[in-house]
Amino acid sequence: GDNLKIIARCGVGVDNIDIEYAKSQNIKVTNSPSANLISVVELTIALIINAARKINLSENHLKEGKWNRKEFIGIELSGKQLGIIGFGKAGRLVSERMKSFGMSVAFYDPYVQGWDGPEKNLELDELLSSSDVISIHVIKTEETRNLISKEKLDLLKKSAILINTSRGGVVDEDYLIEMLRSKQLFG
Repeated sequence: GDNLKIIARCGVGVDNIDIEYAKSQNIKVTNSPSANLISVVELTIALIINAARKINLSENHLKEGKWNRKEFIGIELSGKQLGIIGFGKAGRLVSERMKSFGMSVAFYDPYVQGWDGPEKNLELDELLSSSDVISIHVIKTEETRNLISKEKLDLLKKSAILINTSRGGVVDEDYLIEMLRSKQLFG
């Protein structure tokens, strides 16, 4: 990139760009926070449905020539609580769409003050322990790094689904994998 003049990030945040190095090389850095907003929202919803209905797991099982139906009984989303961590543009659009599935919505976002909408504004621990599906929509900062730590993951219901369409490093991925393998989490 000897002739690089600009780095344009199509999405929220620039935490995955070495800003200081770019400045030292006189490279402009910009982002377009809404460029892929609807795509992220739709992907989040697809991942929620996939996890709830175990679509990819049952498909792979069937492709192996097996069919143990009882192993792939999913859950209905209707009547369940969706907990959203980060109630910005993406979080709010996910909320709007998932209400049509009959889900109630709660959120955690320390930057949203005086909320008077229908969604419940909860503290993080309460959100994690009371939600059936948790969807994460935060940028990666020092404040959000390992936000969903081992201790926080232990608050989740055994029947919970966790979706992270934000950044790696926000969740303790190693412990999350351990929880999934030992069936301490639905998906």
